Amino acid sequence: MPAANYRFLTAAQVNRLHARHIARAPPTQPAMLGSAVHSPLDHHRYGQTDLFQLAGVLSEKLILNHPYQDGNKRTALFAADMFLRRNGYQLQSAAGGDDNKALADAHVCVATREWTPLPRYIYGSHDMSGVLKSAQWLYAEFGARSMVAAGPDAWLIVLSRTCRMFAFGAISLIFALFLSALNYSDARIGLFMSTTMAGDVVLGLLVTLIADRFGRRRVLLGGSVLMIFSGLVFVAFENYWVLLLAAVVGVVSATGGDFGPFRSVEESTLSHLTSSSIRADVLSWYVTSSSLGSAVGTEISGRIIKAIKGTSSTTAAYHAMFWVYVAAGAICAAAAGLMSKRSEIYTEKQEESSTSQAAEPLLELPATRPSDVGHDESGRDQEDLRAAYAQASPGQTSRLQRVWRKGLQLGHVSPESRGVVVKLWILLTIDSLADGMVSYGLTNYYLARKFDLSESYLGDIMSICYLLAAISTIFAGPLARRLGLINTMVFTHLPSSVAVLLFPIPQSVWMSIALLFVRTGLNNMDQAPRAAFIAAVVKPAERTAVMGITSTLRTLAATVGPSLTGFLADSNGFWIAYVVAGLLRIGYDVGLFYMFVGIDVSGDQEVDKTDAASEVESDGDDNVEAEQPQRRGV
Repeated sequence: MPAANYRFLTAAQVNRLHARHIARAPPTQPAMLGSAVHSPLDHHRYGQTDLFQLAGVLSEKLILNHPYQDGNKRTALFAADMFLRRNGYQLQSAAGGDDNKALADAHVCVATREWTPLPRYIYGSHDMSGVLKSAQWLYAEFGARSMVAAGPDAWLIVLSRTCRMFAFGAISLIFALFLSALNYSDARIGLFMSTTMAGDVVLGLLVTLIADRFGRRRVLLGGSVLMIFSGLVFVAFENYWVLLLAAVVGVVSATGGDFGPFRSVEESTLSHLTSSSIRADVLSWYVTSSSLGSAVGTEISGRIIKAIKGTSSTTAAYHAMFWVYVAAGAICAAAAGLMSKRSEIYTEKQEESSTSQAAEPLLELPATRPSDVGHDESGRDQEDLRAAYAQASPGQTSRLQRVWRKGLQLGHVSPESRGVVVKLWILLTIDSLADGMVSYGLTNYYLARKFDLSESYLGDIMSICYLLAAISTIFAGPLARRLGLINTMVFTHLPSSVAVLLFPIPQSVWMSIALLFVRTGLNNMDQAPRAAFIAAVVKPAERTAVMGITSTLRTLAATVGPSLTGFLADSNGFWIAYVVAGLLRIGYDVGLFYMFVGIDVSGDQEVDKTDAASEVESDGDDNVEAEQPQRRGV
């Protein structure tokens, strides 16, 4: 164990009396750390005191919830020490009696943020049944453990996305049919969708400019309010221009895709809340839950419309569905209101500073009286942290000027990040143009026109499509760990692109549906690896801007698609849109593989210069990196 770690442990033992105050509310950071660290020295493995049990719980929370925000790595190392010693009866069977080897592996887990070896020791009891071992393997393999470790803020984001995509799925089923029922031409329907998506571009750009400064939770709350506003307008009005204004100013998904102000902020926040080792799993569940929401939304939409049409007109049934949209917006607003300050970008920087300061009494003032522990920290409130962060902002220009300059220029994106993301943006623009031409909303319209299918039948079809997408997305995380991010993106998306190209050929409804199942079942498997790839190649401070620009460019490209398809449909060439879109998507897949397959994303951009300096103190970290080939490359 490095000398610096012994120093930390010794200081904690000297100050062990400070930890007696852990039961007082609110517990101070030094007391929490002191309790979590000194207990393994003062008690046997099966400690008899309440303090020991409380220390174990605290250290467990430090490991599971704060591995990526802990500015002092040594704190996390000894939290792992405490946690594993608390489970000491399992160490002997798991590590062949070599406790030092088990603890060293635990230290490696925390130091490298690679959590794969931990469950082997935590759940490695010799008497564990085969069923439990299999369940534990499934729990870890499919990312459930990663979701649990991500914390409540990540859960709220996933819940919000699920509700939002439930509403988007419900509306996308009938959106084009709704406008058609109001006797608007195919060209005007395509123009409506394109203009709506153009509004999303402007809104997404605005979000990119203000999200980190104005506050991510405020942005998500504002987007939810706009979602409620748009839904209410569609409930009450039928005028083309009034509906168009509500769709442009507010948040409406005309195509079933998530092109509004939410996604870039949510993905950036999830990347901020997760370490590199669990990020792909969490993002996979983020996408999976959205597909499940869309599946349920389309199924319920078809059933509700069928029931309402029995007692009312078709347009009245379509109007009623937008109440679902309003309710989903209200749930999203509540979720945004419940998120904690950890989701904000400034929190990470402040907590690193706060943690380092909290550890100083343990490291430098072993003789401090217990009553003095955490005195300075307890007096610093969140507003002081906000003010300190604002004061540290560079330049004397106004906040609006700084935010505008940051949002519109790429100068704040490092050259190494820019060289990757610019090429990725070009490819994603091509892919998004194709997706806009054959969106799920337009595909519903195409099937209804070609085969004269009812809304309930379409709802059943699309619900199965989204369900297949949800199931397949679960495998995106395991595939990404084994094949690499780029390989997973390419070899799951390419068959989907071929299905789009062949979609207009069959003249039977079942063959068309089969191709649609192939397309939707594989289409979303590239989303989580793509977000994880972007998070890996850019720095944390750049993520919201880069993901926001990515979302804006994708939406801007997709904006052109519906108008092109509307023009083709008005000229009896609806099928041409699928041929063109399929070829564009295949070109995207080939270009993605050619340009990025060799890029190394093993080093996460989360490590700053201070972290790098502390890495030098720890002997063994270089060897750890060499022993993890599955994280090298894409």
